[in-house]
Amino acid sequence: MSPETTRVPIAEGLSRAADEARFLSREAEHLDASIAAALGQSSPADSNGLQNADLIRQGLEGLALFLSALATTVDEQGTCCPAQAATKVMMKEQSGRLQNNRPPDGAVKAHYSSELWTG
Repeated sequence: MSPETTRVPIAEGLSRAADEARFLSREAEHLDASIAAALGQSSPADSNGLQNADLIRQGLEGLALFLSALATTVDEQGTCCPAQAATKVMMKEQSGRLQNNRPPDGAVKAHYSSELWTG
């Protein structure tokens, strides 16, 4: 079977990517119960890796929301508005990255922010 060679509007391509990110996020949700159980039985050193796994799952979910919203912002010229789409993302740092907001030069960021969620 050959790959599809038909060109499609960018919004359709973004929607397909959002569907895939949503699929991966749903599949990763199956890990939540295992992660929660492991966190309860792990040492503090091990729990960081488990928390990172959950953060990845949440990031996939945020990416799916972003891509879906981004597809709705595509105009006739083929441009889109990442800032508008990023407002749908619930994790503050991810939303900022998708809006291309960068920390000031020399700023040291902790892996986990105290302000994880957007307002």
